[in-house]
Amino acid sequence: MRSHIRFARGLPGHFRLGLTRERAEAVIRERLANRADRFLRLLERGVFGHPTSPYLPMLKAAGCELGDVAAMVRRDGLEAALEALAAEGVTASFEEFKGRARVARPGAAARMSARDFDNPHLSRYYMGTTGGSSGAGTRVSMELDHYAAQAPHELVATAAYGLLDAPTAAWLSVLPSPACLGVMLRRAPFGRPLAKWFSQVTERQGGATLKDRLASRTILAASRLYGVPFPSPEHVPLDRAVEIARWLRRAADAHGRSVLITHVSCALRVAVAAREAGFDLNSVVMWAGSEPPTSAKVRLIRASGAEWIPGYWMIEAGFLAQGCAAPTDDTDVHLFSDAFALITRRQRVADNDTTVDAFYFTTLLPTAPKLMINVEIDDFGVVERRRCGCPLDALGLDLHLRQIHSLSKLTGEGMTLVGAEAVRILEEVLPARFGGMPLDYQLAEEEGDDGLTSVILIVSPRVGPLDDAAILEAFLTAMGQTGPGPRLARATWAQANTLRVRREHPRPTAQGKLLPLYVSRSRLRGSSPS
Repeated sequence: MRSHIRFARGLPGHFRLGLTRERAEAVIRERLANRADRFLRLLERGVFGHPTSPYLPMLKAAGCELGDVAAMVRRDGLEAALEALAAEGVTASFEEFKGRARVARPGAAARMSARDFDNPHLSRYYMGTTGGSSGAGTRVSMELDHYAAQAPHELVATAAYGLLDAPTAAWLSVLPSPACLGVMLRRAPFGRPLAKWFSQVTERQGGATLKDRLASRTILAASRLYGVPFPSPEHVPLDRAVEIARWLRRAADAHGRSVLITHVSCALRVAVAAREAGFDLNSVVMWAGSEPPTSAKVRLIRASGAEWIPGYWMIEAGFLAQGCAAPTDDTDVHLFSDAFALITRRQRVADNDTTVDAFYFTTLLPTAPKLMINVEIDDFGVVERRRCGCPLDALGLDLHLRQIHSLSKLTGEGMTLVGAEAVRILEEVLPARFGGMPLDYQLAEEEGDDGLTSVILIVSPRVGPLDDAAILEAFLTAMGQTGPGPRLARATWAQANTLRVRREHPRPTAQGKLLPLYVSRSRLRGSSPS
């Protein structure tokens, strides 16, 4: 109740910020000019001033005090200092950051919990939950100050494509996933609420608690009271994507353009539904993220007449990057370098013989819900500093990312299955229920001719006759038993028929190893040293 009261008290000021484009651009330029100072302040308060910080034992093992890090940053620059720290073991892997792996480095705690990475200086108004099926999901503080800090990114990104006045809808889930409310709270300070909120699942299907439902209603009521009315969520399941396509068509006809913010696969479903219904999506913009925008998906989205804008975000960190308006390819995004530092490290892919440039992120905003210092987020891609001449480049945001893929995550319909939980199901749950051994079960990602991504549950013929429906139900049930995030993923994957069974021998790597998660070599193409 106290958290809700604090949240409600903060809403009037948030809705009345009155952010302008000129002010947003000035904020980003100022933050770019002071990146090093802000990193050192975060380090001083959130790490050296916080005895239980997971980074503190790593820094001490590396022989680094605050003054040592400050000297490195002043002498060599922020990214060079971060690379030096990473070389000394000051990093956190994706599984460590999620609290699902023991730490083997000297000086670090034997095990970290996801909450160890929480920013200790936030008020923690309300906790949302990341999506996907990776364990119990990560609880993330929904901070009004952080949404206000990200509002300049949302504003300049929207303005870069001339979309400030275009009616905009989102097809994103209700709480406990904070994705859609996050979009609306980032847009509220500059007075551009969403026109529509479509959700793939109901609150019950998504595992919303009483607290989640109360939080949603508090935010919606406050938005109307203070003059930036948020829409209530409308349940539109995946098989009714044509309803969203029709709304986008009508909105574009009435206002010149319309926008949908959603997952990549959901954008594709809307585009395909429009074509099957016999109308085009000319003047409609698909602004999508949460999963890799493969060339097949983007090609089919554009075939409907829709424009394409890639986005890159992470619930724990916020809005990471925005599509370039003068792109090299369909995946080209500008990193918001005023809020994040990025280094890459060569990393082997899941015992494969391929190495890629893995992303390691550091947060620079004091409002960030999680303190990240060289956190590997299980993504890799091409990183290049390039002047492109688009409006984001003019602000000084000249670091581009493209061809972003996951090292070990399998993603479909914007929902992610991460290694640790998948391995438990494949190696323990399924063999105990259906027989065989752990090497008889494997997961692989596959994109069909329709551009939609399926996750294939490979079952060795050695296991014997099986009821495909039974094994699918067992897998989905195991996914949904560990918290609201997995329940949301289960509901979405079941609805989309994302998970499918195939009877064949599990696929070996190039080195002849059988791994629970098979990462296709084709997914690794395009990675090159930064």
